Amino acid sequence: MTRVINLWSDTVTQPSQAMMDAMMRAPQGDNHRGKDTSINELEKRVAALLGKEAALFVPTGTMGNLICVMTHARTRDSEVILGHRSHIHLMEQGGIAQIGGVHHRVVTNLADGTFSLEELQQMVRTNSIHFPISALVCVENTMDGLVLPLKWLDQLGVVCKELGLPIHMDGARLFHASTALSLPPHRIVRDCTSVSLSISKGLGCPVGCLIVGSRECIRDATRIRRVLGGFMSQPGVLAACGLYALDHLLPLLPRDHHHAKIIAQGEGGGGGQYW
Repeated sequence: MTRVINLWSDTVTQPSQAMMDAMMRAPQGDNHRGKDTSINELEKRVAALLGKEAALFVPTGTMGNLICVMTHARTRDSEVILGHRSHIHLMEQGGIAQIGGVHHRVVTNLADGTFSLEELQQMVRTNSIHFPISALVCVENTMDGLVLPLKWLDQLGVVCKELGLPIHMDGARLFHASTALSLPPHRIVRDCTSVSLSISKGLGCPVGCLIVGSRECIRDATRIRRVLGGFMSQPGVLAACGLYALDHLLPLLPRDHHHAKIIAQGEGGGGGQYW
């Protein structure tokens, strides 16, 4: 019997029976009062994994990115500097402008997914009556399936600190970057003020994203999540799949990377992209 394995995207994966069983058994509570123990545990664990003070569960990565941008760019004259191939810029309906009122300003992504830090410095705008004010720099890791070099991320952190600009990382597939670099995720996001991390990409969950950052950042993000319709009364059933994935699927990512390399070699040295 022929068995078809769909490798088009990690978004076509289905929850395993064990994950669905965990969801059915999940304790739930009133999230309005912070009593959903499953969601509380997931947020606490992800914040610790990324070395940040707090985390917030939201339904999707698109919402997570939008919330983070709106958290940092609070005035109507703000702009965000981000790569021209980034998901936020191309694939999220221009939501940071459409909903958040935040201007996009793009810097050219290089072949390795990075961008010129010199170009970034030249693009920053401050208090002129003619222009928006640069409020945030966004990066994506992985970017089109490419893992951003750690050395470049460290250099970006130094530059943005000098410029007084926070960094948001769209880390939808951050755990893939962590696996590829053999580094803990908190090291990769060390200089990021906020990070969005999808548990539906690479971890087999049907839905979910977590925002991480400082307690102040997450406090503001919680308020914005509410107005965007992302608050849920008893989300423990969704948190349970994330907890299962952290315990049982995250440790398997090195095996997945090994298999992906074998497939790439079989295709003549090429390889697909994480999408």
